[in-house]
Amino acid sequence: MKNLLFLLLVAAMAFTACTESNDQTNAEEVKEEMAEATDEVNEAMEEAMADLQKEWRKVDSQISKELTRLDKEIAEASADAKSELQERKSDLQETRKELKKKMDSSLKDAEKDWKKFVNDVESSLDEVSDDLEKKM
Repeated sequence: MKNLLFLLLVAAMAFTACTESNDQTNAEEVKEEMAEATDEVNEAMEEAMADLQKEWRKVDSQISKELTRLDKEIAEASADAKSELQERKSDLQETRKELKKKMDSSLKDAEKDWKKFVNDVESSLDEVSDDLEKKM
């Protein structure tokens, strides 16, 4: 996240430097730098989302292992113990289901919000670029 903010700050400084100069070359360089910064921010966001998915897979794997262990215990347990173990298994399955639902929803929301953010930034950059070209 700090990298994203840093890249946006660099883009803003580059824009400021460009607005203080009427040099067409500077405007084009800044536009290219801003496009590169946007690409880098996109890559960073994609990496962050991939990391989240990787973490989810780890948690899901741990849950699977615990469910397998519980199944073995249930198979070997007495009637009294089976009931308690089955309840623990059901609770764990419900927790897994809720976590997956939250993860899926969060990833969808993040992707949607990210796309909106990128579109807003690109639109703003286009407007700034047009303004710079008019001033030159």
